[in-house]
Amino acid sequence: MRCAKYKKQIDLMQDGALDQASTAKLQAHLDECIKCRAYQQQALKLRELMLSAPRPQVPSWLHHQ
Repeated sequence: MRCAKYKKQIDLMQDGALDQASTAKLQAHLDECIKCRAYQQQALKLRELMLSAPRPQVPSWLHHQ
């Protein structure tokens, strides 16, 4: 169950919403836990894909709604 807590913290860290003390504890856990390191790498790849995806075109008529 410990890893579930850290997975949430990985997401918070990527959003810049994790405090310094929690980040240090998370990093210590990542140094020892291969499953959480794998989750972190997958989350980073997903974030990169989402940020690099083209933005959809919004129809002009929708701007007036």
